[in-house]
Amino acid sequence: MEQGIQVENAGETIATLIGYFTNQIIDEEEQPEPEQRKIAAYDAFIRELRAEQLALWRENQALVDKACFLYGHFARLMFGAAA
Repeated sequence: MEQGIQVENAGETIATLIGYFTNQIIDEEEQPEPEQRKIAAYDAFIRELRAEQLALWRENQALVDKACFLYGHFARLMFGAAA
């Protein structure tokens, strides 16, 4: 049961980051002179996150841990939640 909760939490954490970086792309595209390198970097990271999100459902514990601990830490920093 705990594994399922961790997988769900990891998936939600990745989804949060995908949403954040998607908004970064939108914000950059709305600039008078959008930086295409920045947009490309965000897009590449989003594609990496999506691939990892799909791999979570294969019960890859190392990836679940990465999402929960590493990405979770970044998400808390970005959104101002207590670590």
